[in-house]
Amino acid sequence: MPENETVEANVKQLSARKQQICHRIEGIEAQQAGLESQVELIGEKLEGQQSLSDRGRGEASGVLPLRREAARLERQIGGPVVQASEARERLSEIDLIVPHDRPLVIARRVQTIHTNQVHVGQDARPRLSTFNARTISELFG
Repeated sequence: MPENETVEANVKQLSARKQQICHRIEGIEAQQAGLESQVELIGEKLEGQQSLSDRGRGEASGVLPLRREAARLERQIGGPVVQASEARERLSEIDLIVPHDRPLVIARRVQTIHTNQVHVGQDARPRLSTFNARTISELFG
C-alpha cells in the first residue's frame, strides 16, 4: 500500500474513532440527564411526603425509602460523569495526534554514535508508546 494511502487510511480511522467517542459522550450525557431528572422527581415526591408527614397526614415511613432512592440515584450519577470525562480525554488524545490546522511534525533526538545512520528525508516509523498500539495505526513518514 503506498504511503499516502496508508496516511489517508490512518486519518479515516482516527476520524471514525473520534466520531464514535463523540457519540459515546452524547449517550453518557443523556444517561446522566435522565438520572438527574429522576433525582429531581424523587426530590419533589420526597418534599410532598415530608410535608404530609410533618402535618400528621402521612406516614413517616414513606419518607425513608424516598431518601434512600434519591441517595442511590445521586451515587449513580457519578458513573456517567467519570465515563464522560474519560471519553473526553481520549478525544483530546486523538486531537493531539491529528492536528487540524498544521502538518504533523515529530522531533527526535539521536545519539551521536548514530548520526551517521540518519539523514534528511529518511523514512521513519515512529511508535507512540503512550497510546494503545491496537487502536492507533502505525505511522509512516
